[in-house]
Amino acid sequence: MVTVVRSGTPTAPDPSLLLEPGDELLLVSHSAGEQDIHAALQ
Repeated sequence: MVTVVRSGTPTAPDPSLLLEPGDELLLVSHSAGEQDIHAALQ
């Protein structure tokens, strides 16, 4: 599950959403996927 928090408001992302400075990502995953997520955000 991924949610983008922009200006304190959570938003379900869709393919047209562009991340902006100050956006926060909330990711929920199994621990097995943690390294893949971390690598994708580097």
